[in-house]
Amino acid sequence: MMISVALVLAMGCGKKEIPESQERAEAPQKPGTVLWEFETGFRVTSSPALGADGTVYVGSDDFKVYALDGKSGAKKWEFVTGGGVNSSPILGADGFLYVGSRDKKVYALDGKTGAKKWEFETGGDVASSPAVGADGIVYMGSEDKKIY
Repeated sequence: MMISVALVLAMGCGKKEIPESQERAEAPQKPGTVLWEFETGFRVTSSPALGADGTVYVGSDDFKVYALDGKSGAKKWEFVTGGGVNSSPILGADGFLYVGSRDKKVYALDGKTGAKKWEFETGGDVASSPAVGADGIVYMGSEDKKIY
């Protein structure tokens, strides 16, 4: 089973006026227009995270976390975990991506390269999404009935 991640153009209700003196490089897109798709090896149940540079980060049940170019959908990098990734990743102010996996681990990945900074093993699958405090502490729930 292959599933696609698609970026759909979402726009506000207001109409933005563009001065006639500015030439449009591209025709404007209508709301709901599919801009690109990216196919993963299995279903995607996590919500994507968006980096300040437009990178889209998403986990998949194919045991991978992906970084995709937000404009083209091209894969920047992928990181393989030991289990499905249902956790929605979060990008910290430090530039690291934090995400849980059904391999009982929480990962910190470099947002630019996907290189692993660290991993932490819990006593159960990690399907919840992390939160990062203002002090940089990462909080994560696990199916072992604990919050780390």
